Amino acid sequence: MKFLIIFLLISLSVSCKKENLTKNSGLMPFDRQSYLYIPHQEDQSLLRRKLLHFRLNQILNEANTQEIEASDVFEISNNHYQMNEKEIKEYNQLRASCAELIISFKDHLEIYFVPTGIDREVALKQIAIVPDIGGAFFWKENTPEKLLKGNKYYLLSTTLSEVKNNDIYFSSNKISLGDNYQNKEFTFAPNQQVVLDFDTQYLEKQVAIATRVGSRIKCTKDVNEAGLCYECNYKIEALTGGLFNREFKVEEINLSIAIDGKVFSLLELGATIVSKTHIKVVLDLKKLATQDLVHITILNSLIKQITKDVSGFDFSDSCSWRIAKSSLDLTPVINKSLEMQIKGSVFDF
Repeated sequence: MKFLIIFLLISLSVSCKKENLTKNSGLMPFDRQSYLYIPHQEDQSLLRRKLLHFRLNQILNEANTQEIEASDVFEISNNHYQMNEKEIKEYNQLRASCAELIISFKDHLEIYFVPTGIDREVALKQIAIVPDIGGAFFWKENTPEKLLKGNKYYLLSTTLSEVKNNDIYFSSNKISLGDNYQNKEFTFAPNQQVVLDFDTQYLEKQVAIATRVGSRIKCTKDVNEAGLCYECNYKIEALTGGLFNREFKVEEINLSIAIDGKVFSLLELGATIVSKTHIKVVLDLKKLATQDLVHITILNSLIKQITKDVSGFDFSDSCSWRIAKSSLDLTPVINKSLEMQIKGSVFDF
């Protein structure tokens, strides 16, 4: 009986080897090499996002609402990993005769084909893989003890911190604050992400050429005979009282943000103009947090005053003094309305 079992295991292992090695050389799984190795940056794998969300729901004892699609495995940062026709044929043949084990790490994905009927822990022991530093392995919920051919099984290497951080892709709440946001303190958890959308009006004061009446020369007999005894008129730039919209740059807007007491300009936080009137700021709090809670205050600074000195011109001959000066206050009017999007939840674990 013992020899029969050994023979069956050898037969199964042979059926799960790659006939034409195109990715990694060696047999599977006993030489401990993956069939496929797909590298990616943190947060780029669609499959990993879903697996992290499943793990969160396991911790919270909540039902999963997401489904893993076949294409999710190969979706990396909106780019689909491609195999050629020969590789696809081989991949499908192995799937038909072996159990497919898909293991998600923080910066890459590994796919193994293991003999059908093998115990899942035995498979891991034979592959001899280890989780990411500081992390642990977690099977997707309802994974059976025995792995069977034709099926996919998912194993996740992760930490509690990463599970929390991943919730920004699945939980979101928008708050419209209008202009009622200035100098108020908001508190968030480090695993959350805050998106600030300022609907902004940058209004310049309208200037036009105006005609003004000045003091005229004294109307003596000689002046009257010379035909100069009439009102003094001249022209000068003046404010009309009107306002007009102008496109603006981020650095022209009187906003800064205090995060845990440290003040940042919009440019320092990577703010961008996403349309003619909207400024968007994405605060990735896990990169900005200095403590267990993150305190944020949006500061409206005074608008820098802009003035222009102007002088009169085109004086009529009847003007006693051909000097007229004025200072125009061209300080813009900047109106801002805030919509705040809060991604991710606050957890107590």
